[in-house]
Amino acid sequence: MKPRTKINSTPTNFDFEKIKKWLFREQQQLNEGFYCNIEIIEKSFECNHLITLDYDEEPIGFLVWSEGEIHVNVEIVELKPDFRGIGIGKMFIDEILDLFKKKGLAAVKLFCSPRESEEFWIKMGFVKFPSRGYAEHELTYYKPLMQTLSSGNNTKAIYKVELWDVEPYRVEST
Repeated sequence: MKPRTKINSTPTNFDFEKIKKWLFREQQQLNEGFYCNIEIIEKSFECNHLITLDYDEEPIGFLVWSEGEIHVNVEIVELKPDFRGIGIGKMFIDEILDLFKKKGLAAVKLFCSPRESEEFWIKMGFVKFPSRGYAEHELTYYKPLMQTLSSGNNTKAIYKVELWDVEPYRVEST
């Protein structure tokens, strides 16, 4: 028996039209969803930065992304309401993260919007982006795609890497 869900990294125009219709209905009926970002979704589709989750050949979820030098930015993730809360979203994200890891990307960064999605991303192992006092919103999260080591405090080490959470010109006053 073939699996009922499948990741589709090359959705067709037909798939994209189905997503547009679903998002439009969601906006009209529930006054929520990402139809307000349809231009971003369409541009990502045109750049091959749209991945869908299909259930029996029908898109039930999608992810819009952009690629940095060594990381990926997850711009939008949506799962049809009927498929939420039953583990399909976790499976979808796990498979997507594996795809990004295979591409050689080191980390994933995202902004939790709506705020209610924050709990899901924390369950998925995402960590709040460190506060730098500027540039990043408090709902920015990241997840390494490779094994990381915990930081140490061996000040006598011959070779070490120091990570600072301030700009060099502010070091003296911090």
